[in-house]
Amino acid sequence: EHESNILHITKTQEEFEKELGLFMNEILLIINRCKKKLVAKREQRIKPGLDDKIINSWNCLLAKAYAEAGMALNNPSFISAGKNLMDKMMSTFILENELYRIHKSGKTSIKGFAEDYAQFVEALLATAEANSDENYLIEAKKWMDLSIEKFFDTSKEMFVFTALNEKELISRKVDVNDDVIPSPNSCFAKSLHQLSYYFEEESYMNKCENMIGMISNKLVKFPSGFSNWMQLILQISEGYFQVLASGENMEVELKKYRENFRPNQLSFYLQGKSEIPLFKEKKITNEPGIYVCENQTCGLPLSGFEELRF
Repeated sequence: EHESNILHITKTQEEFEKELGLFMNEILLIINRCKKKLVAKREQRIKPGLDDKIINSWNCLLAKAYAEAGMALNNPSFISAGKNLMDKMMSTFILENELYRIHKSGKTSIKGFAEDYAQFVEALLATAEANSDENYLIEAKKWMDLSIEKFFDTSKEMFVFTALNEKELISRKVDVNDDVIPSPNSCFAKSLHQLSYYFEEESYMNKCENMIGMISNKLVKFPSGFSNWMQLILQISEGYFQVLASGENMEVELKKYRENFRPNQLSFYLQGKSEIPLFKEKKITNEPGIYVCENQTCGLPLSGFEELRF
């Protein structure tokens, strides 16, 4: 810059000592004095801009990744990091029952877009599964219902990018393509699919299937732009299972079971009486038990994971 360069050493220690007639410790003292002068001079320059804002949706992607990696690698530190991040997100980005997008310098601003809500719900679901914590499931359902109220356009059968109660725009964007990150609509559709099983909500599944129908023609023409949608379609077409474990030592066994990649399943460790519809009628004792459910129907409890056949 301006025909100048950052000062750096170009000679060996022996060459320095020979050329200057000084020992290296004496040379370093001189260099340190010079560095202090340089820092003082540098402080007079205009500093470059610093983009240190915290973005809701990006951090939700990280929280979900922590949860999924923690399950796949049976790594408690990843799961703990994801849970801590999700808790921080909930305490930072929620103000008066609204989800916000940006946090910077202690201030939360800009109401969330569909992208933020979609990633937030997915992160809650992943955190719930990784920790077998129903509280995150309840939060996920709450924020999905709010998302439907704020963003779901019944005439389009899709979620629009900006809230319906915002001032009228020339055109409301409907983001369906899975590009650098998954589209809000594919994320919402996946979450609707999962939540329909946890809470036995038929309306969620209906919305999910209608959304798939809306993009089916585009998907056939350009499949690589709809990868997240295709994962969902495979879950629906190949069967989607819920594996529920309970009993002494079964939480440890469930963690081992999760190490194999099973994209068409969700799994949960049941710890007691629950009001979540999927868990509600399950008998919880100290005896090992594994329920396998499909299409809202659960079989008799199995005694171990070795009995599972998929």
